Amino acid sequence: MVAASHPGSLWSRTAPPSPSCPPLAGDARADVAIVGGGFLGVSAALHLAQSGATVVLLDAGDIGAGGSGRNGGQVIPGIKKTRAVLATKFGGEWADRLAALGDGTAARVCRLIETHDIACDLDRRGWIRAAHAAPAMRDVEALAEELRGRGQDVELLSRDEIAARSGTPVYVGGMHDKRAAGINPLAYVRGLAAAAQRFGAHVHANSPARRLSRTATGWRVESDQGAVQADQVVLATGAYSDGLWPGLARSFIGVQSAQIASRPLSENLRAAVMPSRAVLSDTRKLANYYRVDLAGRFIIGGRGPLGDAPEPATLVALQRAACERFPMLADVEWEHAWAGRIDMTLDELPHLCVPAPGVTSLVGFNGRGIALATTLGAVIANRLSGGRDPSLDFPETTLSTVPFHALRAPALRAAVAWYRLRDALGFSG
Repeated sequence: MVAASHPGSLWSRTAPPSPSCPPLAGDARADVAIVGGGFLGVSAALHLAQSGATVVLLDAGDIGAGGSGRNGGQVIPGIKKTRAVLATKFGGEWADRLAALGDGTAARVCRLIETHDIACDLDRRGWIRAAHAAPAMRDVEALAEELRGRGQDVELLSRDEIAARSGTPVYVGGMHDKRAAGINPLAYVRGLAAAAQRFGAHVHANSPARRLSRTATGWRVESDQGAVQADQVVLATGAYSDGLWPGLARSFIGVQSAQIASRPLSENLRAAVMPSRAVLSDTRKLANYYRVDLAGRFIIGGRGPLGDAPEPATLVALQRAACERFPMLADVEWEHAWAGRIDMTLDELPHLCVPAPGVTSLVGFNGRGIALATTLGAVIANRLSGGRDPSLDFPETTLSTVPFHALRAPALRAAVAWYRLRDALGFSG
């Protein structure tokens, strides 16, 4: 069984310490104020500071304390939707630009890690997209064909090939995307914050943004012990958005991502479980995702109920899912358990909005937060610094409320029942 007491994640126990980010004290002036210290906010701060902007970032807690420091650590490239779907929504030119942007997201993360010497256990052995049934495999084949048509390093896997690389016979096939990686996500976001500070960004933890108001010269962000006057404001709070900007927290559905991690496996188990050492996620809508980290721990994640604390039933379900795929894990000790929230949009696409002149918000990474949020932080920096790089652009959408958002808990339960049926019928997520 999973240990009953789990105060903190695997990542918080193994990441290097956070850089010093004292609370904001007194009044500050900035070109850009950023609210939120996850992947998006810290990446935007780094790229803005590199462009010469004066940046002040505020986070309500510690840097990376939200979903950015509590996910599975899978650096998966791409935007979730195919080029055809993007073309239907945005038109052909935007579809080509967004596909190209998505193709480079994982590589951007790896470059940042190498450039800024971030110690986050980077392991670049790719991502296996595992098909749980024949109908889902057809979608995987179509995705692989599209990616290879754009020159991406993707390999289709037969049933025998995916069994050999994953160590489990439960999948009918899949694809291996060589661009992906695994990391300690909390170590990564802390490293990005330290890099931003080296370029002059002012990063303040434990500084909740209590009020945002327009002034004669821009915007004022008030915290408990100080305030920031800025020309531009970036709302990078993701799934942890509150009422700071009306309607933002109702523009997405917050979903829990829960994980458990074993003690380091024995040499025999390491040889049998995920021998390719790629990260893996399956094609179910209620997907499981898992990997073996550099220390030999098996880490598996999935969806849980709303909130930041993993419930006992969720932990048991994750353990069961691990043992169904790898019966040899039945006797391992599960040492770590944790959870966080991710922001899901109805169209499974990020929503970049400008709800008022000088205010930019972005939500909806839909489980691709490490690579996609990092890249969209660079997109925001490019936009606010004059748009000098045409490859870093993203279409704006209107901030809109998810229908019946107040009923999201019962709606999520109904959606889970529907997704379970789809998964059982073999459709992909």
